Amino acid sequence: MPWTEAHAKAMDDELRKADHRKVDQWLRELDSRGQVVFRTSIVKVLLFAIGSWAFVVPLVAAFLAIDRSDWLLFGDPSGTAGETAQSMFVVLILVVALLLFGAAAILSTVVVPLARPRTIVTPRDVRYVWSLPWRDGTVFHCLWQDVVAVRVRHTHLRWPLPETLHLTIEARAAVASRQRGSRRAEGSSGADAANGGATVTGPVTWMPRHHKRDILAFLVALHVRTMRSRQG
Repeated sequence: MPWTEAHAKAMDDELRKADHRKVDQWLRELDSRGQVVFRTSIVKVLLFAIGSWAFVVPLVAAFLAIDRSDWLLFGDPSGTAGETAQSMFVVLILVVALLLFGAAAILSTVVVPLARPRTIVTPRDVRYVWSLPWRDGTVFHCLWQDVVAVRVRHTHLRWPLPETLHLTIEARAAVASRQRGSRRAEGSSGADAANGGATVTGPVTWMPRHHKRDILAFLVALHVRTMRSRQG
């Protein structure tokens, strides 16, 4: 999705709302300890798990409540084509819903506690990690000197779901790694092309403990500081 003036304005609004005292605190921590780690919020994951299971349990109960004969959609010759199609549609909706909410429930109750998703920021690089035993832990990694932009996008969902913020980093595709080092080159704007051609976009956080706008402001400040140090 191309970066527009509306996106830039929304990002400026988020930066103005950020807690800059917290940003300064993280910058001092980075200078003194050499890294800042943003971890996933246990409370947010717990609420996400409860919400997911709240849908999974009724869906499973609905499957169990369906009479066995109703699963044999073509077994009753007396049924009309409309009745058969309606039964197939209901079963399909239940299956899709169960798959979606079941995956969300497993993600929040099994995968996330094992993987411990976190973003590790150092003066040299930024790394987004999910440390699963059966998979390479690094989801996205790049050096600050290769970062093109730090951006945030709003995703407007339908009521009653709230809008969400997606915090991403764009870096030169030739040097950034995404998902075990695989690279996905995306369309670049003219400004991005001037900074090294095609870019790769990587995620930064998932349900962090802190506000994403504060993390955004911290990453932007660090990116600006890196650019100034290179120019100096």
